Amino acid sequence: MNTMKTLAERAVASKHWRWMPGMLALDSCNEEHLRVQGVRPPARVIDARRSVVYEDSDGAMHEGVVSRSDVPDLTDPATLGCLLALVREAWEPHRGDDPVCCTHQCLDGEWGVGSWVSTVFAAVCLPVFDTEAEALVAALEAGELTC
Repeated sequence: MNTMKTLAERAVASKHWRWMPGMLALDSCNEEHLRVQGVRPPARVIDARRSVVYEDSDGAMHEGVVSRSDVPDLTDPATLGCLLALVREAWEPHRGDDPVCCTHQCLDGEWGVGSWVSTVFAAVCLPVFDTEAEALVAALEAGELTC
């Protein structure tokens, strides 16, 4: 199983990744958690993933750039929700009339990503992952194969 930091690095490396308001970023320089409050429109496309307004742990607002070494906190529920939104953006143009992508946990505790079509789970990523975060990152990476 991947560590959460390694998993977060994989998410950021995906071509479908971008920082979204509500995500919790781990500042790699001082180990501080920063809540992304907004994303400024970039001057250049490359900045779209890193230029943010964030709130530090004292509640102070800052405008700045999330560095390439900063990663999302994949234990944070809001960050997982944003990651699910990114998976939907990556997959839904290719899903036709199928329902919205969702995560699914099997009785054995393993996680997958897909959509329910009637009573059948149409998997984007089969339920073989130990955590919801792992399943979402795998689905985000798998979305690269279809674009």
